[in-house]
Amino acid sequence: MSEVTTDDRNLPRSADRQVWDKALDRMVGRIRRALATDPDGFPHIGDPKSGAWITSPDGFWTGGFWVGMLWLAHHYTGEEVFRRAAEHWLKRLSVRVDSRTVFRGFLFYPGAVVGAELTGSELPHDIAIRAARSLARDYSSVAGLIPLGREAEEAHTVGDNDANIDGLIASPLMLWAAKQTGEADLRNKALSHAYRSAEFFVQADNSVIQSASFDPATGRVLRRYTHKGFADDSIWTRAQAWAMLGYTLSARKLRTSLASPARPKRSRRGGLQTFRTTRSRSGTSPPRAPQRPGATPLVLQSPPPLS
Repeated sequence: MSEVTTDDRNLPRSADRQVWDKALDRMVGRIRRALATDPDGFPHIGDPKSGAWITSPDGFWTGGFWVGMLWLAHHYTGEEVFRRAAEHWLKRLSVRVDSRTVFRGFLFYPGAVVGAELTGSELPHDIAIRAARSLARDYSSVAGLIPLGREAEEAHTVGDNDANIDGLIASPLMLWAAKQTGEADLRNKALSHAYRSAEFFVQADNSVIQSASFDPATGRVLRRYTHKGFADDSIWTRAQAWAMLGYTLSARKLRTSLASPARPKRSRRGGLQTFRTTRSRSGTSPPRAPQRPGATPLVLQSPPPLS
């Protein structure tokens, strides 16, 4: 999901580059073979014995990765077959723009934003903006983030009063769209979603809890839990990875977003980089992440909104 701004095929063929080329060629070959099977749906799970894909008709929560890989394969090889395929599958995925799930970030960041950045094409550009605006409409002003949503995939507790670190990917999608459209509302909601997600899920030692339920009247966290982990308070490594990816992409998009207010100071405390202040603009202390014995609590605050 990284941003690519140069034509990688023209880079010097160093020894390291040759190693990467072999890996990229194998990935492109796998994408080419998957495409040649003319799948009836979005590749979802690969059978480790046969290599055949189990597909999903509407992309589930993983369909955007398939579209993103097609965009990247076109960028790397220059072959129009991959671009045409990416456009075909993105059009098919576009029916999910208004689905009630925060996991639309997984669908339309790699599926649309990556395509818009690499090709400048109108199709992914417009679909990405539609998806960002749709996500913004689901934003909860009480909780300060975008809830899971009633149609969220693979969630044991689904609804408008639950949230999930997986949904953090909505923030870079909305920040990208804010830059394209000049809509401050998208930027402000994206930043609030990112910072509140940290308050909900990032612990004092920078480990990440997967999910949380919140009070719909106050936005206060009622419980934290991990769908895929050993116990409610255990750490799920993929949640950790989603946090690292989501905050990295958000930081990159924030650097090139609308004219930014003064950046908050950053603290380097262990692995995850976090913004840190001690008091909110209203003078009240922002919520603290859950604290483990002996750990220094992490205090988070959003930058001032852009009016």
